[in-house]
Amino acid sequence: MRKSVSIILTIAIALGLFSCNSAFQPSLKLEKGKVYSVEMRSEQKISQTIQDIQQNIEQTNNLKYDLEVLEALPDKNFLVKLTYTSIYAKQTSPRGTVEYDSSKPETQVAPAFAGYAALFNHSLEIVFKPNGEVAEVRKMGELIDKMLNQMNLPQGPESEQVKKMISDQFGEEAMKEMIGQSSAIYPDKPIKVGESWTKTITLSKGFPMKITNKWTLKKRKGGISYIDMLSSVSQNDTPLEFGVVKIKYNISGSMSGQMEMQEKSGLATKATINQKMSGTVTIEPNAQLPQGMSWPISIEGMTSFNIVER
Repeated sequence: MRKSVSIILTIAIALGLFSCNSAFQPSLKLEKGKVYSVEMRSEQKISQTIQDIQQNIEQTNNLKYDLEVLEALPDKNFLVKLTYTSIYAKQTSPRGTVEYDSSKPETQVAPAFAGYAALFNHSLEIVFKPNGEVAEVRKMGELIDKMLNQMNLPQGPESEQVKKMISDQFGEEAMKEMIGQSSAIYPDKPIKVGESWTKTITLSKGFPMKITNKWTLKKRKGGISYIDMLSSVSQNDTPLEFGVVKIKYNISGSMSGQMEMQEKSGLATKATINQKMSGTVTIEPNAQLPQGMSWPISIEGMTSFNIVER
């Protein structure tokens, strides 16, 4: 009888009828010398009504880059080199369609895509903490110089204003926030299947906003954690300055999706995220527009990425 019970338990465990829901601590655990290829695709539809005229904009971006783990540092941080290997961007608006394709370097680059042209074949060095936060971003000054060269700005006050804006939006602190927004996803304590954790991120550079993320561990199987994500997004009242023009984005919405995390390395290797936001855009009164202007805007989009070890 005892032997029969033992056999039944063995079969039940093999079939997964009993499961061990032990807590574990997800974190970055990168190994020196490892190289990962990343493909990220995003699609976005923006709808605006300006002075009773509907304007629709569609944007598609497809970025490929490599992540090479250069060092596992003594303080448990990781030094990673990020190199952009392929970039495609397309925008369709009432003004027409423009695109950038890094595989066609002879094509003239539209001003809107000068930043993408500068990114192609450029490498950044990033220091990640085990919790996914970004401690340091190196070689940003070189990237900003490349962006400004691509823009071919004329000399004068307006050129200096653009340079300041680029430096503010793409400086080291801005990039730390932008990268950390998607990498700082780990809980600060061990979790079990069915449990959730939250983090709030405040972005002060570029487009200032507040993002509250909630992740829920749905299941673990074969060394992979399957995680659901739900986020609320709101933009603060800090205006963006474009020369003498100040623009406020009063926008809020949500993001939701699923991701798969490789437990051995802590890398999120696959994800799909849907975005839906709406609100108003306001141009503050200025010399060219004494009364100012405001109009409604809505944004819907999808971002997906896939990471594979080379």
